[in-house]
Amino acid sequence: MFVTGKLRKISIVGSGVMGIQIAVRAAWKAGNRVSLTDISEKAIAASKVREEQILSVMADKGLVTEYEKAKVRELITFTPDLDRSLKGAELVIEAIIEDLRAKRELFKKLDAVAPSDAILATNSSTIPVSRVEDVTTRREKILNIHFYDLERMPMVDLMGGTKTSKETMMTAEKWARDIDCIPIKVNKELLGFCMNRIWHSARIEALNMWANDYVDFETIDRAWMVFTGMSIGPFGMMDNIGLDTVYNVHMMYYNEANDISKKPPDKLKEMIDRGDLGVKTGKGFYSYPDPVYVKHDFVKR
Repeated sequence: MFVTGKLRKISIVGSGVMGIQIAVRAAWKAGNRVSLTDISEKAIAASKVREEQILSVMADKGLVTEYEKAKVRELITFTPDLDRSLKGAELVIEAIIEDLRAKRELFKKLDAVAPSDAILATNSSTIPVSRVEDVTTRREKILNIHFYDLERMPMVDLMGGTKTSKETMMTAEKWARDIDCIPIKVNKELLGFCMNRIWHSARIEALNMWANDYVDFETIDRAWMVFTGMSIGPFGMMDNIGLDTVYNVHMMYYNEANDISKKPPDKLKEMIDRGDLGVKTGKGFYSYPDPVYVKHDFVKR
């Protein structure tokens, strides 16, 4: 069912794994028109492929009809032209690499080009929006909207900056509900927000256990899957996020706390330097597109 909510046009900057997930969800659940942009034509082409993969999985699960799949395709447009993508946007979501300098440069550009009444949000998995708000002229219309893997965890962290208005927060919360996500409101600024901060603590423990040869990564994943009932473990999830992104996020926590126990292991950096980044390169802790953890007997091996 396609229903238009308060927000009609969404622009997503960054067409990676998370960007296309958000786009499909917004079009499918809220009937939003979504413009997805990226500086790389190659990235846009890859995003179109991921769109079809997501829709196929949804169809296989009986979540969408052929008509609804066609409607989602119709509502999502792809373009390398940022100005064109931002035209008429009411909400702009940045979903680029987890790098503060890059985000600040982009937000300055978004502030200059996006409609003056548009809300600007970052999908950063760690960085508080207060660290980019000063490059804009609309601090009351800026916030963190952090999504998790929408297929498995349809929830979203919402956190304001130093001047974010109540109206902006309410609009974001309503939109989160419009796209059938559970809004997780963070009342005061916190690096990593809510669930992501908890997940970070579990992830650094898993990485250190693996890097120091206490337990191999498949065993850790099996234990996690049995304990939580999830269909994927920490290392499989890290592969899906991208190991380079995981490393950058952990370095942010480490630099913030100046605590050596929070520093990501060198063994992870070695994988990244080899180009083993996870799903996006076909190899990380597991090999893709057919990782062993999806096999029915993985947990009991």
